[in-house]
Amino acid sequence: MSIIEILKEINCENSRNFYQLIFYYSFFSNVRLDGRAEADQVVSLFKEQIQRIAASCKDRAAEYFDQEEIEIIVDAGNVYPSRVIRNSVILQESSFITEIEDQYVLDAGTAKELRIKEVNETISLLKGKIGTLKTNSDSETDNFSDEGENYKEQSSREEQRLIDDAFADTAFGLFRTYCKNNGYKTLEDLHDFNFDRLINADGFGKTRIEKIKDKYENLLIEGGMIEESDTLQLPENLLVTDYFEQNSFAKFLDVCEAENLKNFRDLQTFDFFSLSEVKGFGDKKIFNVINKYENVLLKYHLETAQSMSVYRPFSKLHDSNKKLPIDTLKYLDVRRSAINSLIAAGCDTLESLSRLSARQCAEIIGVKNYRLLLNNVEPLETGISSIGEALLDHIAQSEGYGALLKRVYGDTFDMVAKEYQVTKQRVQQIESGFLSSLSDILYAVALEQKEPGTASYIHLEKILDVYDNDDYDMIFQYTLCKDKRIAYIEEAELFVLKEHEEDNIEERIMEILSEFVGEGINIIEESERLTEYLEENGLSYLSAEDAVAFLAARGFYRTGEHLTKKKSYGYLCAKLVHKYFPKGIAVYQPEQLALLKSYARKEYDLENVPDSDRAFGVQVMRNLVLWDRGVYISIEDVNYTPSLMEDIVQYLYEQEQNTFLFGEIFEQFKARLLLSTNIANPYALHGVLAYCYPNEFDYERDRLSKDIHRKESISKRIENLILSYGVPVNRNILKGQISGVTDAMILNAVMTNPHLTQWEHNVFYCVKNIYFDESVKKEIFETILFYHKEYGGYCNESLLYQALKDKYAVQFKENHINNAQNLFYAVSYLFADDFQFRRPHIAKKNKFKELHTFTIIRDFVCHQGIISRSEVLELCKKFDWPDPTQYIVLKEMEESFLRISEDLYCDKTHFPQHADEKRYILNILEKKLTDSWYLITSKCSQEIAAECNDETINPFLIESLVLYYGMECKIVKPLTKDRRYIKSVLVEKHRNIENYSHFVKTLLEEAGINEIRESELIQFLRNHGMPMKLLPKELYSSNYFRYEDGCFCI
Repeated sequence: MSIIEILKEINCENSRNFYQLIFYYSFFSNVRLDGRAEADQVVSLFKEQIQRIAASCKDRAAEYFDQEEIEIIVDAGNVYPSRVIRNSVILQESSFITEIEDQYVLDAGTAKELRIKEVNETISLLKGKIGTLKTNSDSETDNFSDEGENYKEQSSREEQRLIDDAFADTAFGLFRTYCKNNGYKTLEDLHDFNFDRLINADGFGKTRIEKIKDKYENLLIEGGMIEESDTLQLPENLLVTDYFEQNSFAKFLDVCEAENLKNFRDLQTFDFFSLSEVKGFGDKKIFNVINKYENVLLKYHLETAQSMSVYRPFSKLHDSNKKLPIDTLKYLDVRRSAINSLIAAGCDTLESLSRLSARQCAEIIGVKNYRLLLNNVEPLETGISSIGEALLDHIAQSEGYGALLKRVYGDTFDMVAKEYQVTKQRVQQIESGFLSSLSDILYAVALEQKEPGTASYIHLEKILDVYDNDDYDMIFQYTLCKDKRIAYIEEAELFVLKEHEEDNIEERIMEILSEFVGEGINIIEESERLTEYLEENGLSYLSAEDAVAFLAARGFYRTGEHLTKKKSYGYLCAKLVHKYFPKGIAVYQPEQLALLKSYARKEYDLENVPDSDRAFGVQVMRNLVLWDRGVYISIEDVNYTPSLMEDIVQYLYEQEQNTFLFGEIFEQFKARLLLSTNIANPYALHGVLAYCYPNEFDYERDRLSKDIHRKESISKRIENLILSYGVPVNRNILKGQISGVTDAMILNAVMTNPHLTQWEHNVFYCVKNIYFDESVKKEIFETILFYHKEYGGYCNESLLYQALKDKYAVQFKENHINNAQNLFYAVSYLFADDFQFRRPHIAKKNKFKELHTFTIIRDFVCHQGIISRSEVLELCKKFDWPDPTQYIVLKEMEESFLRISEDLYCDKTHFPQHADEKRYILNILEKKLTDSWYLITSKCSQEIAAECNDETINPFLIESLVLYYGMECKIVKPLTKDRRYIKSVLVEKHRNIENYSHFVKTLLEEAGINEIRESELIQFLRNHGMPMKLLPKELYSSNYFRYEDGCFCI
């Protein structure tokens, strides 16, 4: 037990503890603690305890001290311990401290009866010290503070001294290189360093190590970090045999003789744990030798240069590994029994292992296990990815690894079971066992690949770049896909971290995207707004194209530039609806429309029913009544009372309000409607009112107005409501206050009313509520002008928010401005006449022809029709634009520019002046196509560059030349773009190759292959000059292949 632990355990609620603490106080003159941090902790604890004792045990204390002496004892807590700690020796973990405790720690209530003599002697000793303090307390108290501060300042400067400067002599060149390679920069970094471990490094012998240790010790003395009395000064003539008796330590003396360890000083560099390799030495004998050795050091008031009670061999653990479970050690070939012993000792994580001294660890797991662990510690110090690789190496040697790989590469449980001749359940058990072992480690490795800052997503590309082993990459990806803490979004090729395991990321994305798309959008026109919407709703990791692909894979329909819900429209007859659809027909469901068309053709011989569902549906709806959302019904199936309809109309005319939502009206008459009619929702009420009083009111989709000239928009009502609250208002509150208002109404109000904005997800605000005093507005205005001057008339919300958020935190909080988006809306309202605004841009008026992201890019970095991709990315970084914005910029650049190198893009209008001299390449390509019906663009460019001795020829230029000037060939490539590489293929036109899938099919047919496994297809394409880790996605859904059970069949 250490001095700190003893002081913490002392309970000062009774008098016996007073004696106990008095003893430890008097003993300080013989105590050396482990470093200044521990010394400060002891001083603080002692002061706290002595003050508590003085307050709670004054009566007992008075038996031995007068009041003045007690006050000096308390004062001593400020002066005395700090000064003597530096010149003392350590007692931690030694047998001597146990002896002290047995002698002086008294049982409760027996202070006078037990050991009263020893207590009195202790008190006398303390009184002697108090006498000295009485004489010198004033001067020492005054001088101590200055001395301590100077000492700390000097020591701090010395600790920050660079190793390269401190060990500048040429004799220490090898040591400087070692420190540089292992991350040691200053003397402070060497505080816990075990110099004896250098013996395992190349070029370090015992003599060299001793010189390094002597130099380091001298540096500490010169810098005031230790005093000379701290250095090891054993008598030169002290022999090993003087203290290790022949009878008790005969085997150890034999070892000393064999190792030529005669003088006691020779034991300083001796590895006592190496005795485990000597026959006849068990752990008990080894610790007996260590105890004997350290007791000799204690006798001379010295600490061992290699103190196994202090040295922490695992203190250099990499931060990414510290939270890992202790069970991780099994992947470093540590025995299970040793791991169980650590767990039993309370070590549940690797961080707790890092706190153990060498001796503690050896006592817990045994000396041999300790040495084995010490030899395998390197992966723990180099980052969690190394542990992940060690784990995968371990897994790769396990039985069942082959079955796991089959599953990872797409084989079904049944296929694997059949191949290995085991049951399906056994294959499931094997996979489950592997995933259980892999998940925590690989999840932690994945977190290391996370985007910087607060990003909650990880790109698949980064996962696949961690290990240089394709099998490991696939296992890594497969394990993460199965992990409940993370969700894989296939369309974006990224993993999204969950806050809670039960979170359904896909469902949330679907909900947010569906709200934006509604019945349908124009993808091209809405691309930028969709990107902003994704960012506003916490989906910044998705690009607009990712979002469209996501919806298209989940029930939405993409046709050309449009994305719509999969609903159709048709023309129906009211009588047929009454006969076959008495509860109404859903005019947006294709099945019901197709059924209705068949009835129309069958019963009325209507062969001229339009193919267009929309045209067909419009004709039908004109003769039906709206009954529910998307549902129309025959009036013959509606049960309503005219008198109730009249009461509703009278109520509407009696109100001062001009415009009413159907939801409001329904809520007002809900009880009567449900009791006496079959009108069960606002849609049905809308339909019946429109049927009964078609000319009485002005009907809109969700509301009616009595006077068309006094219409009050829903957006104005929402604005007034939010103004009355004075704070951002949640969507549910708006719905509660305005009965019948829907999500679509709220979103439309925000889009049409310049004073309304979506403040957060499902939270809305009115910018009229924003108020800043003139000084703040002036500062904001001047900050925008500063950025305009700095960036040529440009600023944006992110730059402005970062510049102001700390200075005006109070004002921002008062105005509920929590992010850059909020600030943009506030600023665009305050300075609408001064600057040009379009989220997220804030520009000088008339600076840009159009305030569009790519227009801004062209203005800054386009020179003579040439744009550098690296300059674009640098500008995006400079302007703090998010990743999706960068994606849009690059996409637009690719659409309106031609790529002429890995970094450069050329405007199509300027392309001839930059590329005309390269047209001869087309002739070379045509000649090559006569020899082979296809050319791999990347491979072909290398060949032509070598033939023409022209390094400027590259696959990007070749593809652009073919696209611009045309050629008797067609370019086919995977749908998924990869800006880093050109994966296109030039094929002869007469081959009529439609797409990349068709090209792959043709290659297979020429090779006589009609069926091929997924992994084999990857290798096949590599052999044909198309290296890849994963197959293009379109192959799996192509009409040219049937993919099942991990195989592609033509």
